[in-house]
Amino acid sequence: MYLCQQGIISQPLFYISAFFDNYREDYEAKLKQVSTEGKIEAWLRFFLSGVKKQADDAVLRVEMMESLREKYRQKVLGFSQSTTALQVIDLLFENPFLTISEAKEKLNCHYPKAKYNIEKLLSAGIIKEIKREKGGRLFVAEEIQEILEV
Repeated sequence: MYLCQQGIISQPLFYISAFFDNYREDYEAKLKQVSTEGKIEAWLRFFLSGVKKQADDAVLRVEMMESLREKYRQKVLGFSQSTTALQVIDLLFENPFLTISEAKEKLNCHYPKAKYNIEKLLSAGIIKEIKREKGGRLFVAEEIQEILEV
C-alpha cells in the first residue's frame, strides 16, 4: 500500500485475499477448527503459507514487469531517441490504460507531441487501441495488464 500511496505503483501486487479465495474451503475449515477445537497453530501455518505464496507471486510479477519494461525501452530506442516515448512507457507501467489527453497532462507536453509518441508505441505493437463509442482514444498495454491480472 505504501508504494501505491507514494505513486510508485498504481495498484498493490500482494493480494492475500486471492489466496483465501482460491482455498476458500480450507480457509473456512481451518477457521472453524480455531473456534471449535482451538487449533490456532494450524490456522497460522495456513495463513503464513498464503503469505509466502502471495509474496512469491508478487516478486515474480515485479520481475516480469521489470523485464517487460526493459524490453519496451530497448524496442523504443531501436526506432527513436525520444525521451517522451520512454516517459509514455513509464506511464503505462503506472496504469496500462492511457489516453492522449492523460499523457499530455502527465508529461506536461503539447497534445501533438503526446499523440505522436503514443502512435509510435502503437506502431511498435507496445500498445493497442481500444474501440469506444464515446470519449477520446483509449490505449492499453495488454502485456502489462496481463501481468497485473495473473
